[in-house]
Amino acid sequence: MPNEDIEIRITKSGEIYVKIVGAEEARVRDYRSFLEEMIGPIKSETQLSTPPWEKPLFQADLDEHTREQEQKRGT
Repeated sequence: MPNEDIEIRITKSGEIYVKIVGAEEARVRDYRSFLEEMIGPIKSETQLSTPPWEKPLFQADLDEHTREQEQKRGT
């Protein structure tokens, strides 16, 4: 199972910030449902994709393989 990191910060004004790293999209939706059930509706969200140099090794290898295949086909 991949490593999932969850960081929760609560400001003095009561704002709650949650950062989830390493979770699949389905897991993020599960976390979202759980958090909405526990603390209320989510007012806004930002989704950031992981840069290639931070992707797990197997994903980076898969991306490289895909690029090589596309280059061979001339795409």
